[in-house]
Amino acid sequence: MQNKSNNSLYSFTRGARQKYHQLFAPTFTRLNLKQMPSFQLRLFLKQATNQRLLIQMDFNSGGESVIGNVSQLNNECYLITTQNQRFTRIAQLTDIKAVQRI
Repeated sequence: MQNKSNNSLYSFTRGARQKYHQLFAPTFTRLNLKQMPSFQLRLFLKQATNQRLLIQMDFNSGGESVIGNVSQLNNECYLITTQNQRFTRIAQLTDIKAVQRI
């Protein structure tokens, strides 16, 4: 009897977790964004820097996108800081695949 209730609880927990992720997990990390032209990247990054916009940045190396604020270090180099200030990344313009406003 206890084994059956443990299985039911496990199934319920797993189902609840899946539904939670479907509802609240950010869907933008699953997008397959195309490479933006360099002039467009520069324009979007300039606007994000000047207006302190929250952005999502995808990289050519693949992996996870970064969401945060961007600062320009020099002409071709940018610093991305997440909202909780715990993660920063320095990226060259050639490393950036796409920028999207959140």
